[in-house]
Amino acid sequence: MRSTRTLGRWLLFVSPSLVVGVACANADTNDAAVTVGEDASYVIDTDARTDADVDIDCDAADACAPVGCESTDFCVVPNAVTPQIAVNAISGTAPDDVWFAGSRGTLLHYDGKELRAIDTQLPNALIAVWGVERNVAWVVPLNEAPLRVRVNAAGESEVSPVPGNVWPGPKEKVGRGRAIGGSKDAVWLVGDPADYPDDWVLNQNIRQLVTDEDGGATWRSPLTDCRPFLTCGPQLRAIYSFGPTSAWAMGVGGGFRLEAGGDAGTFAWTPYPLPLMTTFEGVWGTHADDAWAVGTNGSIIRFGAAGEPRWEQQEPVVAVNLHAIWGSAKDDVWVVGDRGQVLHYDGASWALAESGLPPVRSEAELYAVWGSGPDDVWIGGNGVLLHRSKQNRRRP
Repeated sequence: MRSTRTLGRWLLFVSPSLVVGVACANADTNDAAVTVGEDASYVIDTDARTDADVDIDCDAADACAPVGCESTDFCVVPNAVTPQIAVNAISGTAPDDVWFAGSRGTLLHYDGKELRAIDTQLPNALIAVWGVERNVAWVVPLNEAPLRVRVNAAGESEVSPVPGNVWPGPKEKVGRGRAIGGSKDAVWLVGDPADYPDDWVLNQNIRQLVTDEDGGATWRSPLTDCRPFLTCGPQLRAIYSFGPTSAWAMGVGGGFRLEAGGDAGTFAWTPYPLPLMTTFEGVWGTHADDAWAVGTNGSIIRFGAAGEPRWEQQEPVVAVNLHAIWGSAKDDVWVVGDRGQVLHYDGASWALAESGLPPVRSEAELYAVWGSGPDDVWIGGNGVLLHRSKQNRRRP
């Protein structure tokens, strides 16, 4: 359970004396106007061999001491987040364009030198982020309209809620967005179906950003094969895109694949049966015919493992809930989960990795993983941010 996902005012500390962000609990998040924020920033050192932030939970002299990077797969990024902040999602487009979304409205951007806190004016948890193009990201807040965030040429952040005539609205008719992805010209929002669909809210577990009849932006479902007052498909928790018309969306006991339709220029979301009735929170692949998904109780499944177009269960490595997966190639795949578990796949088998977490944080829940390559991988979780670089040990 992500216990740090709470509402109210928050303070994000990046050093013992510097506050870098404050979000107001009473912010009007339904105003679609662009907000230009005055963001705070600080320089981070991804070599975590010094302990600059002594945690109050430390009960021994070395309980919070970082582990040497050369002997681990990841290093702790010092002073990035407080123990009260959960890093829920990570995404980016390059080593110097990385986004981190977390609890209590926390949104950070890394430009290769500085980690900047962006004022979203939200107290709610941010549960998903997707770097769609350089310095531009989509963010999904809990129970609020998605945000389009841009860092402009002056280094200022521009935060634009995109309610699309959906938010605000009766919560039982809106459903809840959980993840976002696609391409610059095809933005997909996936999540929970609406309980009482009407003419446009139908099948809200998948929504696309489209232009409505009045020329405005709205979120509309592409699915058409459901009946009134019946939800269509599972609650979705993750999406990974391979292009404008190719993606996987996974969730509670089910998944959808975005693929080309029968007619030229058309596409469709096709449901696929899964070998396990469990919740899948992470999905990634080299392409749509070679994909992985991870979920509760150590569940790992793979699509196309035997050259067949179906999902197949893999041997579990751990028994904890797994939350996210990312890889740089089919023989370099990372998975993170509860109790500080980090797994690595080398193309032949899965193995436990060395997270580099200090003893006091060794069992922190880990929720997010993303990278730009084998020597640039980020992991986020409850009160922790980890980074893999060239200084870390090489796996055999």
